[in-house]
Amino acid sequence: GPIPTEIGQLSRLEELSMFDTFLEGTIPVEFGECSNLVELHLGLMYMLIGSIPTELGKLTNLRNLDLGGLGVITGPIPTEIYGMTSLGELYLAQSDVTGQIPSEIGNLSKLSQLVAFESALSGTLPTELGRLLYLQGIDLQFTYVEGTIPTELGNLISLEWLGLDETSISGTIPTEFGNLYSIQDLLLFDNEDLTGTLPSELGRLTT
Repeated sequence: GPIPTEIGQLSRLEELSMFDTFLEGTIPVEFGECSNLVELHLGLMYMLIGSIPTELGKLTNLRNLDLGGLGVITGPIPTEIYGMTSLGELYLAQSDVTGQIPSEIGNLSKLSQLVAFESALSGTLPTELGRLLYLQGIDLQFTYVEGTIPTELGNLISLEWLGLDETSISGTIPTEFGNLYSIQDLLLFDNEDLTGTLPSELGRLTT
């Protein structure tokens, strides 16, 4: 059956996990009334349909939003999501969410994980990603992102994982990547439009 709309009455609810269940229907807009939610896990709920409701943007205390594996949830990420300034982890992997990551992602100052591999995201990477100094992981493998890699990503001194393999990125590897002193995994393979040589600045990334 569906997720009951009465869930919006649980105003004291702080954590909700429905991970890998067979509930069906749409994501209730009433989730937006659960004002104390800190974690919301809806990953791998393959029976859900529709789009991500804009009302989720009202969850200003939310730190973890897991919408990964929702292969039949379509449409863009609502801009309201980028007003959730407490958000630390955003999971959209293996979903059919579309559109470009907008410049407003720079508002998510506490974001540490952006995981959207095998999603339908496209367009260029916003330079505002370089403002998210707590980012530890960016995983956009097997997506449709394109264009050059913003040099501003070199500002991400906490970044440990950057996955941009099998995308449509082009241009050269920024010399500013030599500033990624925390990087452990830098995945850029299978990008035919990525050109040039490895910047010598990468040699500074010693353990």
